[in-house]
Amino acid sequence: MMLISGPFNLHLNDTAEVVMALAGGIGPDYLDSITKLRYNITSANLIYNNLVNEITSGKIYVPNPQRPKTGKDIDNYTLYQNFPNPFNSTTIIRYELPTSAHVTLIVYDILGSEGGKLVDEEKPAGSYSVNFNAGSLPSGIYFYQIRAGEFVSTKKMLLIK
Repeated sequence: MMLISGPFNLHLNDTAEVVMALAGGIGPDYLDSITKLRYNITSANLIYNNLVNEITSGKIYVPNPQRPKTGKDIDNYTLYQNFPNPFNSTTIIRYELPTSAHVTLIVYDILGSEGGKLVDEEKPAGSYSVNFNAGSLPSGIYFYQIRAGEFVSTKKMLLIK
């Protein structure tokens, strides 16, 4: 088994690549099994390193759904599911605008009472994220709704304390 680790400086919403491999080797005796295992590990490392080199050199393109977007890349209005969900005190709500618009993003409780207005301003086209701190709210089901021009979308989230 091979383990390579840290130090890592990951922040909220950062992504990390985790690669795991399980290698084995079976031979007629103990020494031959170890020799085959070492060969399989070396082969796995070479295959992985060649793949990484091809990706980083641009020979292979791997799309990254987390890449930052500009208004030119966005075709539709989108309200994403909050993350994490369920959450304890804080969560992140993301949305995308293909054109500039006046945006309101409001959180409602299960009875429809306003729990917080997160956004109420003109925004240019682009991708956005908003931190929602529900520290003063009780546990329960909440809804968040975005209005941007003619676009309206509502999602459900669960606060657990």
